[in-house]
Amino acid sequence: MDSPEQDVELKPCPFCGWSGNAVSGTDDIQVAYVECADCGAEGPTEITKERAIESWNHRHDRVQAEVAALKELLRKYGGHKEDCDLIAVERGEACTCGYDAALARGGV
Repeated sequence: MDSPEQDVELKPCPFCGWSGNAVSGTDDIQVAYVECADCGAEGPTEITKERAIESWNHRHDRVQAEVAALKELLRKYGGHKEDCDLIAVERGEACTCGYDAALARGGV
C-alpha cells in the first residue's frame, strides 16, 4: 500500500469514519483502489490512483447523504407506536399515537 501522491483529499471511510486510509494498486497492471485500514472496506477498482480516490470520495458523499436521509426518516417515523395510522401522517394529518405532537414540541 502506498499513500496518494497528488493533492486530492482522501475522505474518511464512509462506513467506520477512519481517516487513515491508503491507496493500493500496482503500476504495471494499472489497477488502483482505496482500502480502509480500520474496517477493510474497499472502494471501486479503477485504472489510476486519482480515479480510485475520486470514486472513494464519491462513495463517501453518497453514503453520508443516505445516512442523513435515513436519520430523517427515523426521526419522522421511528417513535410512532405500532398501531399508529402512518397513512394519515403521509397525508399531512396528525398521527393517532401522539408522536407527531411530541416531535413538534421538541420532546423527542
